[in-house]
Amino acid sequence: MKDQQIIKEKVRERYGKIALAGTSSEGCCTPSGCCGGSNSDAAPFQIAKNIGYNTKELESIPESSILGVGCGAPVNFVDIHGGEVVADIGVADIGSGGGIDVFLSANKVKQSGRVIGIDMTVEMLEKA
Repeated sequence: MKDQQIIKEKVRERYGKIALAGTSSEGCCTPSGCCGGSNSDAAPFQIAKNIGYNTKELESIPESSILGVGCGAPVNFVDIHGGEVVADIGVADIGSGGGIDVFLSANKVKQSGRVIGIDMTVEMLEKA
């Protein structure tokens, strides 16, 4: 059990630092280049595009929510639309980080839906 707590604290520490810095050269698509070339010097916006996010959609959300630490664009794999509320929850993003998928989902559900971001890192929640 102690090892699990140590791991959680290390994750919180690492992602807290990423939130404060506003970017990371250590997301899972950097620096190894798993997304089509080395991303070690790429800006978070470019990394987000490389892993599948749509440029126009990225331009519609706060730039500060785009940290370059994700490994995919989950909003591309679900059918989110206006008024989306399931069991009074709506859309939930667990591990929401800086909020990139929360903001993108909010653009899709509009005023009649609900999106909730959940993260274990206080700094990420504050950033979002």
